[in-house]
Amino acid sequence: MPPAPGRPGLTLIEVLVALAILLMALVGLGYLMNAAGSRARETQIRTEAMLHAQSKMGEVLAGVVPLQGLGEEALEDAPDYRWSMECEQGTVDGVWNVTIQVSRTRALGPPLTVSLHQLVLDPSRIGSTQDVPPSSASTSASGTSSSSSSSSTSSTTTSTGR
Repeated sequence: MPPAPGRPGLTLIEVLVALAILLMALVGLGYLMNAAGSRARETQIRTEAMLHAQSKMGEVLAGVVPLQGLGEEALEDAPDYRWSMECEQGTVDGVWNVTIQVSRTRALGPPLTVSLHQLVLDPSRIGSTQDVPPSSASTSASGTSSSSSSSSTSSTTTSTGR
């Protein structure tokens, strides 16, 4: 019987070439997915480190952490992260240049480190959340008590992430 005119199907070679192209594309996609997952994890670690740095800066601003340089210490709530602080007296009296660094070691490569730098007013001059407010009640001769106080504090801070 003579072969039929035209091509009703694919040959074995054509099927193998199509499968080889498909497999190469799947290997490339797998590599890209792995690389994207690694970048997403690094971004997550960097974001967590910056949140920890902002939290520590908030403690400095509130006066909970004193304005003095600290070596590397593990964070209380995240022992995988380590933090350090550098404090320098600024050019204006009562203003400090504070730099907080938070780092985390990685399995491969150098540790990931983020820095937060901010000008901070000395909490001992403007008050602290750790201060105990004095009693402000006064009693007059008629037996009524009145108290009035007004205070105004303004500060300007600048932060930059490096």
